[in-house]
Amino acid sequence: MTQSEINKAIKILDIKKKQPFIDAHITEAYNMGICALKKQIPKKPAFKENDNYYCPNCCTNYKIIDQYDYCPKCGQRIDWSMDL
Repeated sequence: MTQSEINKAIKILDIKKKQPFIDAHITEAYNMGICALKKQIPKKPAFKENDNYYCPNCCTNYKIIDQYDYCPKCGQRIDWSMDL
């Protein structure tokens, strides 16, 4: 899925959840979907110190040698391109 496809899906879900007569449980499901889609957009890890980096979403620490594609704790997609 490309970033533009993800953004389009997020926009659609955001519009749908604001429709009148939507049950609170359905609104929560839309919010969960939006949150999951946003985690698919890669974000660069933030440098902390001594080659430790942290997830830009949940602040989980890991060393650069681990280089997970996704944060093992929250699922945020990580962009490891070297222009950190």
